[in-house]
Amino acid sequence: MQAMAAAGMIASYMTPDGHFLAAPFMPPMQPQGATKLGLGVTDPSVYAHKLFVGQVPFDATEYDLWQLFAPCGDILELTILRKSGMSKGCAFLTYATRRQAIDAITAHHGRDLTDSKRLVVKFADHKPAPASAPAPAVSES
Repeated sequence: MQAMAAAGMIASYMTPDGHFLAAPFMPPMQPQGATKLGLGVTDPSVYAHKLFVGQVPFDATEYDLWQLFAPCGDILELTILRKSGMSKGCAFLTYATRRQAIDAITAHHGRDLTDSKRLVVKFADHKPAPASAPAPAVSES
């Protein structure tokens, strides 16, 4: 983030409790039909910082969620799950660090976005890697 600050790409935000956070500017407007924002994850260990976001309003876009969650840290990926182009009401986002992910959970879990929905923000369930099949037995006859 220091390089981004030097390049003038950092925005400051004040949290509801009066603390200031620095976060990268929002990504450019997404093209129609885009389903993923961010630079992507190159190190699989970073998926330990992946969050599930539930109870997302159906009309929310990836850009809307980016604006909401960017003050908590560096978002590497953000995707709203869709079926036939329609939002399923949930998303996944991955932060650069565990601390940033915890800050996002603290700031947004239970947050009212509409009269009837409160955001659910938690660490995503991780599916274990499939177990490799045992090597076939070799007979020495």
